[in-house]
Amino acid sequence: MYVSMRARVCVCVCKTAKMVIVDLEKDLSDGLRLIGLIEVLSGKKFSKYNKKPTFRTQKFENVTQSLRFLEDKEGIKIVNIGTQQIDTLSRFLN
Repeated sequence: MYVSMRARVCVCVCKTAKMVIVDLEKDLSDGLRLIGLIEVLSGKKFSKYNKKPTFRTQKFENVTQSLRFLEDKEGIKIVNIGTQQIDTLSRFLN
């Protein structure tokens, strides 16, 4: 069985962060695991986010904050993806 290097890195990071990601789109859609993953990879903590998002707007805020963090703090250019695309993809797959 072939396991890509990305998958190995993701497994190692998930073990470090003590989180499980089974379905990428579903698990990252509320922003919590995405924030956790970014915190482990960057070594920086998010100051404020919705820790128990129940409403769609709260989930959007978490995802938006994580994408903004990647652009502003880490200097990663995000092209053609945003909160709306992540939500649309999640609803399309379900």
